[in-house]
Amino acid sequence: MVVLPVAVLAAALLAAVPAQSAPASVPPAVSSATDRELRAIEEQRRTAIKTHDAAALETIYADDFQAIAGNGQVIDRRTLMGVFARTPADVTFSTTEIAVRGIDATTALFTGRLTGTDSSGQVVSDARFTHVFVRRAGRWWCVAGQSTPIAAPPSRHGTFFAVSAKDAAVSATWYRDRLGFETLREGASPDGRTRFALLRRGDDLIELVQREGASAPPAVPDRSYELGFFKTGFWVDDLAALETRLKVSGTAFSHGIVTPPGASYQTFAVTDPDGNVVQFFGEPGK
Repeated sequence: MVVLPVAVLAAALLAAVPAQSAPASVPPAVSSATDRELRAIEEQRRTAIKTHDAAALETIYADDFQAIAGNGQVIDRRTLMGVFARTPADVTFSTTEIAVRGIDATTALFTGRLTGTDSSGQVVSDARFTHVFVRRAGRWWCVAGQSTPIAAPPSRHGTFFAVSAKDAAVSATWYRDRLGFETLREGASPDGRTRFALLRRGDDLIELVQREGASAPPAVPDRSYELGFFKTGFWVDDLAALETRLKVSGTAFSHGIVTPPGASYQTFAVTDPDGNVVQFFGEPGK
């Protein structure tokens, strides 16, 4: 995968524009024959990268080839061949989003997206690229290139829990004002006997459900004496700052910051309007 230097691309474009004061026209579309030929070359390139076919790749990239790789490095053909030689054999490449544009009768731009997946189907490389092709001695040669990696979407690491609340609106307000959640959706069932609210903070989701006729659990000094889940929690970036903010807001605490024996983290816990324990974890001193 290679990247076309902006200076090279600009030079190629400017070289094709006659000196005049009028605006340049849109580059012409290439002929269908040229389009097919360049797409076939890309297919050959994709296959040659996977099979480490250096001889085939050297019939595509010109001796004077130059590019800027996705990491910003300026590379020549020899360096590029070394990169291709290190490509894992179990990676399969696919080229999509292909577009071919003509600059003049002997110069064309080829753009696309090259995605590599391993044997398990995991995407290991993904980038959009631009190649400049020049026709020399009756055939097309890639003389310059540019590649821009496509960042993978961030992985999600959030939590989800649902609470049967005495008053969904009151609980939603508490989680918004005290813990920084936002309301995604709220409403009621057609018969009005159930109300709900769905809240989010980052990747964390909370579902609050208020049902008519719901009963409170037996009164016990510690909810851990009830069977089933009895508390939930979150990891936070600044534990001490959150503890201070919740104390100022008058939040009921189950316990303040402590360091459990043998633990490398600290924790504290509060209770929501229905007495549910919500615990927070963080790095010591943060």
